[in-house]
Amino acid sequence: MSNITKSNHYIVDLKPPDVKILQYNYFHGVTCWNHNHLSSPFWYLWHNDEAGAYVIYEKRKIELKPDMTLLMPPNTIFSTRSSSMPFNQFYIHFTVRDSFRQMRREPVVISAKSLFGPEAGNFFNEIQLCHKNRFLLSAKLYDIVFRSLFLIPPECFLSREEEAMDPRIERAIQYINYSLAKSPCNQELSSAVRMSENNFIRVFKKEMGVSPQQYLQMRRIEWSRNLLINSSLSIEEIADSTGFADRYHFSKAFKQITRFSPAAYRKQILRPAASADTGASS
Repeated sequence: MSNITKSNHYIVDLKPPDVKILQYNYFHGVTCWNHNHLSSPFWYLWHNDEAGAYVIYEKRKIELKPDMTLLMPPNTIFSTRSSSMPFNQFYIHFTVRDSFRQMRREPVVISAKSLFGPEAGNFFNEIQLCHKNRFLLSAKLYDIVFRSLFLIPPECFLSREEEAMDPRIERAIQYINYSLAKSPCNQELSSAVRMSENNFIRVFKKEMGVSPQQYLQMRRIEWSRNLLINSSLSIEEIADSTGFADRYHFSKAFKQITRFSPAAYRKQILRPAASADTGASS
């Protein structure tokens, strides 16, 4: 009588994460990467080919070394610093719908070797070479994003007992990100999510660590920073499109976050030799 090994077959409705790449870039000779209190509605992925730059999250100081890649989940507040020594930086901004809502809002360090292979430099050379083939370029970039998500350690996810962000605050953040040029007040924001103004401010600060208006200012500066780097808009046009009254108020707020005036920041950041913007960003 033969032994028959029984196996269990599971039928499940598995879907890949709904990922969208917003922007990527490969900056050469970066000497300025100093920002205070950044936050965004999308994911960041960074890889630097030299040490000397780091991210500050709460009281942790994480140096970006060549053997590592750093992931920053959405709505995480952090600062960045760099020395005066130039480095090359590869980054991707992307979104993931629903699947990763249970992520802890803190930086995630992953192995560059696991992500890019033994020689990260070879990958970046391939990226440079395939710019004329958008299908191949897209495949390589999405491959990196999916692999980075796969490499996130299990402990970076909230347990069943832990709660994700209050959905009302999530909606408020979405409202803010769609209204950067309008600068909505707390009353408008609280009404949009059907909360009393005082309760809204209290819950928002509990979730985000900053007030709604502080967060709004951070997002306006982050969006203006993106426009300074990736557009040819004038300083006045950027100030207007990000909700500032004029160039003076914009410059004053921008310098508080980045330590540079908008004009000086634009000069400091070298435009990369090759870049791509797939639509919405920041």
